[in-house]
Amino acid sequence: MKKKIVIILTMLIGLTMLSADFKEDYNNMSKAYQGKDYLNTIKYGEQCLPEVDKLPKKNQLDLLFKLANSFLISKKELLKGVDYATQLVDKAKKFKEEENTPKYDKNFIVPGLKIKLFCYKGASKNDISLLNKAAETGIELLNYDKKRNSVNLIVSIAYTMHKEKMIGEAIDIMENICNMEDLKISPKYMNMLAGWYNNDKKNKEKAIEWFKKSYNIKKSPKIALNLGQLLYKTNIDEGIKYCAESYVLRGENKLTKAYKTLEHLVCNVKLKGKNKEEQDNALQNIISKAKANVQ
Repeated sequence: MKKKIVIILTMLIGLTMLSADFKEDYNNMSKAYQGKDYLNTIKYGEQCLPEVDKLPKKNQLDLLFKLANSFLISKKELLKGVDYATQLVDKAKKFKEEENTPKYDKNFIVPGLKIKLFCYKGASKNDISLLNKAAETGIELLNYDKKRNSVNLIVSIAYTMHKEKMIGEAIDIMENICNMEDLKISPKYMNMLAGWYNNDKKNKEKAIEWFKKSYNIKKSPKIALNLGQLLYKTNIDEGIKYCAESYVLRGENKLTKAYKTLEHLVCNVKLKGKNKEEQDNALQNIISKAKANVQ
């Protein structure tokens, strides 16, 4: 109870030290933001800045949030939005450390980082290199918010980078995300990373690594076939294993590419020159093992 009284008195003392012009500007800013008048929010909010530190902590952060978000929504000078979002995050981290409480994470740090990310992403239309800053901000965001929406947001940045031919950077971001053990990463993102390694970097070892990690989470006929095709030249038995599992996962349809590849690898590669009965028996044994593996 005493602590609450001290906080209230501190707020009241702080408010009495504010100039009349400040109070008017602050009220005008709040009304403008509430009315979605973002240009006037910026006008009055920036006029408040010389006295902002006299406000209670929450109000200081709220002012910086309104400024940053107004620059983002109005698409006016997005890099100034980055600057105010950075101030918001830094100040919230400072208050968090002083009070030793996580309450600032959800209310100010996470929103501030998201605004910063979106401002960088918007500004990247004129300077593509800013996608790197957006991605860096996104990785920091995941330290505070591990929800799927935040993960998807960072993946979208990596995808845009890949589309813009920033291949190495895109792969680094995706691998960073996929290696975060406390995130529930969708297998489709691991498949995306594996595909980039295979198609863009011609790095089959890394492609196999990520396809396997994805397949271990979710058995997919497409990924099994990818693995079979990537592996058979260096490890015929492992290549056959994954092709057989793809065939089984496809409902044992002999018209599929999985079966045709499997049959070719068994009869024309591994058991080339053997009689048909031996080849057929081997094929059936491999399919039986595949059924057991995918159950």
